[in-house]
Amino acid sequence: MRLSGLNTVMITGVSSMSDFAKADDVVSRAIEREAALRKELDELRVFLSVYHKLRGQSGDYVPILANTADTDPTVGAQSAPDSFVYAEPPPPPKGMRQPEFVAFVRAMMLEHGRPMQQHEIMKGFKKRGRHVGGNNELSNLKAKLWRAKEHIVSIAGSGYWPIDVACPAVSYTPPDDEL
Repeated sequence: MRLSGLNTVMITGVSSMSDFAKADDVVSRAIEREAALRKELDELRVFLSVYHKLRGQSGDYVPILANTADTDPTVGAQSAPDSFVYAEPPPPPKGMRQPEFVAFVRAMMLEHGRPMQQHEIMKGFKKRGRHVGGNNELSNLKAKLWRAKEHIVSIAGSGYWPIDVACPAVSYTPPDDEL
């Protein structure tokens, strides 16, 4: 959609009510065109991101502009789409080794005073500025909790709790070591 009349309105100025109507019409069309272009750009970014993932590349499609002409409208024309590159996403946050994880989660649970659900444990990590680690931290948390089954027990309907500590709040008693 071309915005015919825009240059005429800008050059000659607005001097009458009919000129205001023309200017309003041109501005309205410009706003509609901008919205359509933004929507199309969003769709293109989704397409390129999916294509990138299907090719087996680990990063998401991230447009990185080649020079200031791309970001500063006063510096010439926009560069061609080939100025966009595929960038690797930042690496996942570093987590902790299993023994450190067990000690950290145990201390967090004891501080909490009752069993904790997975989402509460995740909130506890974030609150303390720590990371479970990996690309999918919730999935990694579940795996680490499963690996800690000798130290942390899952109490049905309540959450996770240190296996060797009684919890009267949920009527949990540790198993006997004599078995």
